[in-house]
Amino acid sequence: MRNNERGAWGFVGWLAVVLSAALVVMAFFMLATSVKAEEASSTCYFLDMEQISDETVEDTRDALVEQGWYADSLDGREALYSPSCLAPGSGV
Repeated sequence: MRNNERGAWGFVGWLAVVLSAALVVMAFFMLATSVKAEEASSTCYFLDMEQISDETVEDTRDALVEQGWYADSLDGREALYSPSCLAPGSGV
């Protein structure tokens, strides 16, 4: 009977190792995914308004400003910047 008990514990030990490995892989995957999402949300985008047609430039500007985009008067460009540019470490 001891051989059957050892076999059962051997299976439980093997199962514990496999489940632990699966949890570690899942944790690394979740960590990598959250870092990518954080990097994506801190990316600074801008739109060169000189590239927008004269017919739509005002509507485009109004729509983007309503969504939090802003102009930077210090850069000397006719551009709007995404709200993420205001975040620390955004690259602007």
